[in-house]
Amino acid sequence: MTSIIIDDNEQAIKTLDGLLKHFCPQVKVIGKAQSIKDAVLLINELNPDIVFLDVEMNNETGFDLFPFFPNLNFIVIFTTSHEKYAIKAFKTECFDYLLKPIDPVELANCIGRIVKEKNDILNSQRDHLLSNSIKHSTFSKKIAFISDKGYSFIEEDDVVYFNADGKYTNIFTNKGETFTSSKNIGEIEGTLSDNFFRCHKSWIINLKYITKYLKDKNQALLLNDIVVEISSLKKNEFLKLFNKI
Repeated sequence: MTSIIIDDNEQAIKTLDGLLKHFCPQVKVIGKAQSIKDAVLLINELNPDIVFLDVEMNNETGFDLFPFFPNLNFIVIFTTSHEKYAIKAFKTECFDYLLKPIDPVELANCIGRIVKEKNDILNSQRDHLLSNSIKHSTFSKKIAFISDKGYSFIEEDDVVYFNADGKYTNIFTNKGETFTSSKNIGEIEGTLSDNFFRCHKSWIINLKYITKYLKDKNQALLLNDIVVEISSLKKNEFLKLFNKI
């Protein structure tokens, strides 16, 4: 991670720079400023991950930096000799508040929390990307089931409907084929795309194969005049989907 140190005291800058090098090697100092004006220029130019910000600087305060960056895209860590600013600091978007002389352990712990939060965000993003990738991948459009020869696969788009059969589930395709999966219908429901709808505790239908809704009987007519029940609990939800088809 990259950082900038903002402090009107040159020795304080050197001290913090040295602490980071020795105790937080994952943080690289790429800029130093001794005024808010210079800090604004540096931040805009270098786009750091972290800004170490002193509170009292000559005739300025570190809080004067915030109006220049209404939408922070960097982490602020206040460094100061004055505890009295702590409450005001935490009312801003600062990440932490370190008192001078800075304790190396507190500094390392602070950076450790930043690393953890960044990793958590990255992991969440990776999980989201992986989930989307799997959902839209070629493999995800196939349904696997156990046959006497091992695993067999059916294109999801070819499935007209699923029908519960005790602990098993029967799969019916647009080619008139019937297969049986050892998974129950609830397990299968959790793996399907939005093209499928659980219209009844025993039925999951492929919306693309609906040809008619039989209002009086609360039934759906599928490909090849297959009739499936729509439960009363699912009726309103189904009609909302049906209107979108």
